[in-house]
Amino acid sequence: MNIRFEVSAKHCEELQEDKNTRFEQPISFLNMLASIYTTLRVAVIAFAHWGRRTMIHDARTQTLDFVEREATVWRIVLALNIPQKTAT
Repeated sequence: MNIRFEVSAKHCEELQEDKNTRFEQPISFLNMLASIYTTLRVAVIAFAHWGRRTMIHDARTQTLDFVEREATVWRIVLALNIPQKTAT
């Protein structure tokens, strides 16, 4: 009788271990999917931030170059004191 209980208990333990391994696989798969999703989201946000920073830097450089060129022209106009045409 004790042998039957031991065999039954051992069988129950084996079933429990089998069930645990079957349920661990989907959980690890979900963790892997969550990790991939998180990594992709971080990469997209970082790329967008990098692109925006680069675009702003280029725009700032172009604007400063333009202002320097226009300021030089304006200083030349003031130095030569060229009269402005007025609409009459």
